[in-house]
Amino acid sequence: MTPDEHVFIGLMVVIAAVGLFFLPSIIAFCKGHKQAWIILFINVVFGFTLIGWFGALIWAIAGDDII
Repeated sequence: MTPDEHVFIGLMVVIAAVGLFFLPSIIAFCKGHKQAWIILFINVVFGFTLIGWFGALIWAIAGDDII
């Protein structure tokens, strides 16, 4: 593989990882969730812990009825 291919593959992995990390926020904004900004905040601040990420994901999927 050439160095350009390594850079391309690395860039694709980073883009996929960022997309996966922000998946709860993406779902919340696409669904028009009333608390989408709070879900984004939780995703950014606590997303590095799996509990925070899964909590944000469940809240985003469940919709506005969870609270």
